[in-house]
Amino acid sequence: MEILHDILHVLLHSLGELALMLPILFFTYLAMEALEHHAREKTLSRISGAKRVGPLLGGVLGIIPQCGVAGGAANLYAGRVITAGTFLAVLLSTSDEMLPVLISNGRVDLIAKTLGFKLIFAVLAGFIFDGLLHLYRKRKPREHHAKSYGECCDGHSHGEEYGIEIHEMCHREGCECHDGVLRPALRHTLRAALLIFAVSFAVSLAVHFIGEERLVDILPDLPVLGEAVAALVGFIPSCSVSVVLTEFYLSGIISVGEMMAGLLVNGGVGLLVLFKMNRGEGAMKKNIALCAALYLFGLLGGLLAGLIM
Repeated sequence: MEILHDILHVLLHSLGELALMLPILFFTYLAMEALEHHAREKTLSRISGAKRVGPLLGGVLGIIPQCGVAGGAANLYAGRVITAGTFLAVLLSTSDEMLPVLISNGRVDLIAKTLGFKLIFAVLAGFIFDGLLHLYRKRKPREHHAKSYGECCDGHSHGEEYGIEIHEMCHREGCECHDGVLRPALRHTLRAALLIFAVSFAVSLAVHFIGEERLVDILPDLPVLGEAVAALVGFIPSCSVSVVLTEFYLSGIISVGEMMAGLLVNGGVGLLVLFKMNRGEGAMKKNIALCAALYLFGLLGGLLAGLIM
């Protein structure tokens, strides 16, 4: 009976914390959905017109919490409208659902540092990756069928095709672009709230029955390993990953470097769109190379964040 009493106490405590978060979560998602609803197409068109400064614009626009930008950028990259470095910058800077969790937990102080780090690191990584690819291509013989960015085999741009695919990916994520603003905001709030409650309840139970000090001692304290595992978790193509990583950091389970490694790699449905749309001769090799670059930059970013944040 004492165990049941303790579980009930932890349950009520977790529900009380969630009740305080719900209004903040809802209004944050409402603002994000309004931004997504009215600005996504303009955002993608600006990225596609960036040319040589693509990684800079990709990093800046990717930091805006719009879940469709990473998927749209993948489609633009598949159509050779933007460079690989620009797409990489978008993936690294994409914030997804980290912001609502930080805001609802009252950690506004962490938002500026996290977004600032992601932005600067994403832009630098994008330019470095484009530079490395440029050097690699200079050492290879030019392929006779190479096309410029913005053209496919018939010379037409793929840039205007992203809408159909993004709607499909939105559907797979459980939201509909034509639902307006209120219904998606409610759905996102409910999904995030359930996930936050599950994580919070599980962590609170562990702390209550195991003890905070003993729980921390269980975790491996090996350099690089934590960031490497977190970066692998970031590859899961779901916005929910950013919620779990942020909650784990706020609960003291993982370090800021591990959280950042996972958040940098996690680009929502961006990689799903990449593998769906970027096909043809040599495309799979390029997709895997881009994923490897994303992982390495995410790991490096996590290690760097652990030192300076």
